Amino acid sequence: MHVDGSATSSGAGVGLVLSAPDGRSFERSLRFGFQATNNEAEYEALLAGLRLALEMQVNAIHILTDSQLVAEQLSGGYEAREPTMVKYLAEVKRLAFNFSHFMVSRVPRSQNERADELAKLASRSDSKAQPEIEELPFHAISVSVISSADTHTTCVQDMLHFKRDGILPADEAAARRIRRMQAWYSEVNERLYKRSFSHPLLRCLGPEEAQTVLTEVHEGICGEHIAGRTLAYKILCQGYYWPTMSRDAISYIQRCDPCRRYIIVGVDYFTKWAEAKPLATITERQVEKFVWKNIVTRFGLARTIITDNGSQFASMRLQEFYANYGIQLRFSSMAHPQMNGLAEVTNRSILDELKRRVSTA
Repeated sequence: MHVDGSATSSGAGVGLVLSAPDGRSFERSLRFGFQATNNEAEYEALLAGLRLALEMQVNAIHILTDSQLVAEQLSGGYEAREPTMVKYLAEVKRLAFNFSHFMVSRVPRSQNERADELAKLASRSDSKAQPEIEELPFHAISVSVISSADTHTTCVQDMLHFKRDGILPADEAAARRIRRMQAWYSEVNERLYKRSFSHPLLRCLGPEEAQTVLTEVHEGICGEHIAGRTLAYKILCQGYYWPTMSRDAISYIQRCDPCRRYIIVGVDYFTKWAEAKPLATITERQVEKFVWKNIVTRFGLARTIITDNGSQFASMRLQEFYANYGIQLRFSSMAHPQMNGLAEVTNRSILDELKRRVSTA
């Protein structure tokens, strides 16, 4: 079974393609009657496919998905930490026990085209007008809804209440902040917007909407798993704002499994030979171990090592380490075409050998 989920601003849906051993194929396109992120749509697609297979009394199933998150979490490569993802993962495992053989594999998007087309068809704004597209009215898992009476109002809600009814919060500090900042905000069509120096009106988001935007921009269909401050700036450029967006963006990427690893690379300037090593943390100690193990012990002492100005590359400990072995440490800007945070290495033995050959020619 090929499964795929699609979540856009106009809606969300899933596409399913079930292929039987005798060559028969069954297709289904389902639209959501609720809002969902891209990752939630991928899990909803998988669960909808499993339930369809159980209805058709399928005993053994091989799921093919292009979602890295779903495939890695089911295989144990990624850890599910968000409460929603934990619930989705548990529900998939519960349904998997009903099959004599169950396997999930990740495939490239090019090998999942038909399911992708069906998912995009269901997520279109005009999908409700197509009777062949069924609707999923509720989530496949239980989603907790907390009563607003039991929660504190957010700063966005407080500002909207003041703009609409002139009501200030009971907290004096919050009330002073609203009086001081209220000139920057406006209510348009029952939504709160913030004025900006270099952008048009920015739509203010509450906690749930902010989490959805963070997920989509960081790891959605066009997500690039960018860094925290860059993520916050990109969201700002898209026309969204909330007071803690920079802090929330940094906190979000710290919980993102694909973003929690680093790669340190050394490139020989002459031969362009590259040495690379994945790291869980990037510290001066790790850089020293990489230089010694991957460069010095394999190719000999380098004449010069060029890095950017990162603290893990330019610490006093590393400068003393290089000086002890007669290695020159030089720095390059981040705009260097071959740098971008990577170490570039010139091997002393290669240059000395070239000089020897030139002098004897």
